[in-house]
Amino acid sequence: MLFQINITDDAKRHLQKTIKDDQAIMLGVEPSGCSGYSYVMNTVDSNTETYKKKTLKKHNFNEIPFLIANEDLNYLNNITIKYVKEGVNSKIIFENPQAVALCGCGTSFAIN
Repeated sequence: MLFQINITDDAKRHLQKTIKDDQAIMLGVEPSGCSGYSYVMNTVDSNTETYKKKTLKKHNFNEIPFLIANEDLNYLNNITIKYVKEGVNSKIIFENPQAVALCGCGTSFAIN
């Protein structure tokens, strides 16, 4: 399986400002919310090997280092990470072409 994450230019600039040279973005999913799964994204040391008992593997997308567990690859394949500004607020959003349902507040999703 060819695994891919898409990152918009605004998201790339935001993430580059967020991480230091020795850090990576830990990206995953966990059971949560009313639709089934929620995204988890944290800045971690680039040598971090596990997160909640999941073994992490290094990936690089659009010059951003990521640590992702094999168990989460199917949930995250082909997502697009966007950084959006709404008035004075800004946030990261995930667009997942595999999502078949989203909760009303936008924090969880379901896939088949």
